[in-house]
Amino acid sequence: RQIDREVYEDLSDAGNTVAFKFRVKKTLADGSTVSVLKRVLSRRFRDNNQVVIIWKIFSEGEGIFSGMDANETIWVRIRPYLGGVMKDACSRQSPVQHVAINTDVLAVKAFRTMMQDMVVEDAGECARLLREFLRDGGLPNIEHEL
Repeated sequence: RQIDREVYEDLSDAGNTVAFKFRVKKTLADGSTVSVLKRVLSRRFRDNNQVVIIWKIFSEGEGIFSGMDANETIWVRIRPYLGGVMKDACSRQSPVQHVAINTDVLAVKAFRTMMQDMVVEDAGECARLLREFLRDGGLPNIEHEL
């Protein structure tokens, strides 16, 4: 799913921070190929036997999606709860307004659909990564079931 992935290596606190960009391509029903460039910054915080992970994502439409961009903020908190763990999550995606707006109604609809599809896919990937994180001891001293 991630094409042309580039990870930024020179980060302070690289153990808790990751930044990268990649391209997502999709073939529409009419056979045309569209793409979105995503830039991601993620930061992990540990405090009081809990972990909070925050992602900031900027998605930039390319080609027929040019001029259509979106900002996304996601946070996940993992904490002890009744002998297990509680995972709280929140995601917010909003369009970025530009002076020159793409007026192709079908392209705008396709962009919105693609962005929503990516939110669903990202949620599934996030759940998978959280299971791995917990299985690999991401929260020591907490008993949990996966």
